[in-house]
Amino acid sequence: MDIFKVITENDKIVVEGTLKPHNPRNQRRMSAGTSEVKQFLKNSGVEFGNCIQESDLNNSYAESCTGTWIFEKKTIKKVDKPAE
Repeated sequence: MDIFKVITENDKIVVEGTLKPHNPRNQRRMSAGTSEVKQFLKNSGVEFGNCIQESDLNNSYAESCTGTWIFEKKTIKKVDKPAE
């Protein structure tokens, strides 16, 4: 299920999600939230921090078939001097 597109910016990671609208004849209802996006990022090997913006996808309604999540980019703090 490739519904997510990852865009890496300077200090944040933007994930855009899209579902095809529900068609009762040949497609089941689907939904995706922040937990699915986090799992997708982990499986893709993307390191991320806190979620700044959340969304929910649900293909039952055309208005909720797209969404955007924004995460802080995980940073490693450098220590200036070694521990004694």
